[in-house]
Amino acid sequence: MELDIGSHRHSVGIARILVSANTLQRDFQRTANLFIRYQDAFAVLHANQMMTGGEFGATFHGGLVCCRLARQEAGPPGNWLELGHKALGMFEYWSEINPYNFSHCYHFLKAELHVTNNEDEEAISAYQCAIEFAQKNGFCRYEALAHDAASMLAGRTGRREDAASHMENAVRLCKEWGAEGLSKQLEKHKP
Repeated sequence: MELDIGSHRHSVGIARILVSANTLQRDFQRTANLFIRYQDAFAVLHANQMMTGGEFGATFHGGLVCCRLARQEAGPPGNWLELGHKALGMFEYWSEINPYNFSHCYHFLKAELHVTNNEDEEAISAYQCAIEFAQKNGFCRYEALAHDAASMLAGRTGRREDAASHMENAVRLCKEWGAEGLSKQLEKHKP
């Protein structure tokens, strides 16, 4: 049976979009299933090459998923952690070349890896950098996501006021971004 390349590319594109959407909705089980089923959609994390501009979103969301899977999997997290580090390395490189477009993602992935390694103080600092870069450069969506992740960490570490403040910011920014459904979902998770 011959592979229909156009259909395959369409499936890969849809898989990337669904991974991004499910990550935003905190549905990491569904995200993990898509990530595993459509590994070629995130081949940049497996390859020994730098990403192209078109793979930016897939690499960022793929890196987030890898960090979350490394924390959730019962088995050895080595491969997920390795892929998370690879995504971080790519964004480190790209943020040196173009800090405007990539610094917020670099610090966000760095924070997620710190959380994975139970390095809470370093994670808090990296989330704050991600928030500041996203705000400074006008990336409202990523600022909202970083506030949401920082809220979850603050709540888990008993910093209730910080958790509430980050969640309020995440909800406000989702509304500014036009993600009304996500803002309503986040309001349900308010600490």
